[in-house]
Amino acid sequence: LFSSFRLIRHSHNNDTINRLFSKYLFSGKAGRPAKSTSTVVLRNRDKTLKSVKAIAKSQGLTPYYKLAQRRAAAIIRSQQPKTKKHAKKFDV
Repeated sequence: LFSSFRLIRHSHNNDTINRLFSKYLFSGKAGRPAKSTSTVVLRNRDKTLKSVKAIAKSQGLTPYYKLAQRRAAAIIRSQQPKTKKHAKKFDV
């Protein structure tokens, strides 16, 4: 009984992880707009994507790399405290 319960719980965790990251794993389409549903999710995630470049990559690099990077910079600014004293430095 115990082992089956553990199995079920494990599969459930995997499922939620897959649902969370499916956007990021399959988001390398060319011609994607910089503003997308995944940018909203990024706001609430803990800082796993530290730099602007990492976020821009997660939005699909190719022709819209600069747009994605600009959008990502806005996301990072929104995550930071407003005063410069407490703001973290991100390399771009």
